[in-house]
Amino acid sequence: MGGDRARRLTPADVVVVGEDLPGLDQASFTAFVHESFPHALLILLRERLVPHEVKAAYANGAADCLPTSCSTDELLHAIRQAHNRRMTFARGAREAVVVTRERT
Repeated sequence: MGGDRARRLTPADVVVVGEDLPGLDQASFTAFVHESFPHALLILLRERLVPHEVKAAYANGAADCLPTSCSTDELLHAIRQAHNRRMTFARGAREAVVVTRERT
């Protein structure tokens, strides 16, 4: 997907991002989608999971990074886990706001 087509994306719950993006690198695309659609879960597929590259992917907004060789079940499990982490974080953030308000 070229940069022009990427700019016309519509919101999605989950975006699975492969490494071969004509006209874009995976890191730039991930950052763009995360900025444009912060609620979309970005799951990156990588040929090799190099620690510093995975860390950079998370910094760009990826919810998870998996090897391209992962099975469909592993991909679905990663999506479920990313969703569960987001829900847990959101619940914790809401509870923190309630506690803060009660103290003031």
